[in-house]
Amino acid sequence: MGGVEFQAQAGNLIPILKKMVHSRAFKKRFKGLAIFFDEFGFTLEKAAYSKDILQGFMETICKNEPNVLFIGCIHKDFKSYADRFSKDDAAVMSARITQVDLLNEGIEEIIGAIVETDKECDVWKKEIAPKTGVFDQLVPPCKSLDLFPWIEDVDRIRQRVLENIYGVHPMALACLLKLSSEIGSDARSTFTFFSGDVGGEKGSYADFIENAEITVGGGKLNLYTVDRLFTFFQKELSQKNPELRDRQRQFVNGVYASMDALRKAAEGELFGFQEDERIQVLKTILIYQLCQIPTSLENIQFGLYCLSKAEKKQVEAYLKDLVKKGAVFFKKCYPQFKTPPLSTI
Repeated sequence: MGGVEFQAQAGNLIPILKKMVHSRAFKKRFKGLAIFFDEFGFTLEKAAYSKDILQGFMETICKNEPNVLFIGCIHKDFKSYADRFSKDDAAVMSARITQVDLLNEGIEEIIGAIVETDKECDVWKKEIAPKTGVFDQLVPPCKSLDLFPWIEDVDRIRQRVLENIYGVHPMALACLLKLSSEIGSDARSTFTFFSGDVGGEKGSYADFIENAEITVGGGKLNLYTVDRLFTFFQKELSQKNPELRDRQRQFVNGVYASMDALRKAAEGELFGFQEDERIQVLKTILIYQLCQIPTSLENIQFGLYCLSKAEKKQVEAYLKDLVKKGAVFFKKCYPQFKTPPLSTI
């Protein structure tokens, strides 16, 4: 500033900033200093910082200097990083920050701009548009389940969610938004799902759009369903993931226990285990549990894009078989389907 070359030295961040914001030259030109730290969560996660400097910066600069603002972007609740600190240090940091949750309001417009559905192309006009009547069947559950509470108009749900973000089932989108904030990471978020470095990896939107057929059985449009999110978040949903909170770990352990029970019961059957559609049902149950969505028969059928009576009966049959094999428990008092470790909760 003022033509003087900045020469920082290790550990002198705090006095440099304090001197700068109090200087006449600074006050003459600026009202204050705002520091934006993108991917701050990555720094916390890897403990790639000096504890004394970070805490000193929060205390000496951010707390005591009214014209200094620090904004760090993290993908998860600050408590998720608490194990990187000692108990005392975590308490100190928690007392010095104010967590502001970013709401999803308007996010469908941002995603729509990333996806850029071309409704003027021949494929849309000839192969997709004539079949978009299916969207009318998907909108009512979006409202009854309140999947997008910030969108009140059903026509806007149809346009902004189902058309502008074409190819993604609305329940899958709602769960993606929730999972990104609950178990997501710098590499696995809503935005990396649709674009970014992992945009073409298995389970991502780009992977689905590039490899999936436009239509599926019965001629209905092919949509990315809830169970596919398990693949995209596979690393985060691993039993070895140390970032999982206790409740989340219960759910994850539960679905793997269910898969083991099904695997043992299915030994000798002709079809491949991983291709078993009952696995899709189990993955859907896990995603719902993590997103706090009731695991009712109707919700599972909706998330798996069941429209016809035959499709709904097939999923119901899968669930009954999973219950019979001890892979899933049915709670009549809810009524919901639960994985084994949660049967007593």
